[in-house]
Parts: sequence; structure tokens; C-alpha cells
Amino acid sequence: MNNKLTFNDINNLIELLSDKVMNKYNPDIVVGIADGGIIPAILLAKKLNIEFIPIKISRDKAKSKKTEIRKWVSIPVDTYIKDKNILVLDDFSYSGYTLKMAKAGLLSLGASDVKLAVLYHIWAFQGWKFKPDFAVEIGIKKLPEFPY
Repeated sequence: MNNKLTFNDINNLIELLSDKVMNKYNPDIVVGIADGGIIPAILLAKKLNIEFIPIKISRDKAKSKKTEIRKWVSIPVDTYIKDKNILVLDDFSYSGYTLKMAKAGLLSLGASDVKLAVLYHIWAFQGWKFKPDFAVEIGIKKLPEFPY
């Protein structure tokens, strides 16, 4: 794997991801997590010919060194996500906390089903059991440099 990706590489990754998604899931909307998931999510939504929505997840550190609070900050949607199948996409994940927070927020807003996808999933930490529903590359040790 080249350490520096091009936009052509990103398009190839989206092609691979779209094949995986189309074989197992029928999303109505692709949600991209800002910042890194926005461009891949736009490309995937276009490839799948479905709607794209961006969301922002904020991470606020609590005073306790053991606790990190993640708050649902903003999502530019109304009630039209109610009863929809949602595919959440980010460029990569380590622990899955951001993706899991997005899933919880979307389900609380009435989404029917939410699946999680990444281009790269890193198993960098022992004991973390998170695995996205869809990933192009799993178990990599080092992230490539994204072109955006």
C-alpha cells in the first residue's frame, strides 16, 4: 500500500466499498462524518445514487482522565430520516466510538436501521472489539495519507 493516496485511489476504494454494500445492504441515505468521511460519503452516495447528509460529532474531554465524553453536536436533517436505512461512512476507525455515537444519534432520530462503514479499520488496541459492518481494509497498522 502506498502511504500517500490520490483521489483516484479514493475512487477505487469507493468502488470496492460500494460492491460490498450493494451485496448486503440497501441504504436510503449515506451519512458522512465530518471531516474525513465527507468526501468518501459524497462519492459513495453518488455511486449508489442515493442521498448524502453530513454530520459532525464533537469530542469533549471530561475532567476525569479516564472518561471521554462524546456529544452529539449537529446533524442537518429533519424528520425525513425517520424509518430510513442509513449507511454511516468515515474514512477510518480505531475504536469505533465516533461511529457508534453517530449510530446512536441517528437511531434516536428515528432511523430504521444504521450500518457503519469505513475505508480503513485499524486494530491498534488490544481489547477493543469494534468492527464496522463494512470496510475496505481491516487490520492495517498505519494509515495512509489522504489527499484531502
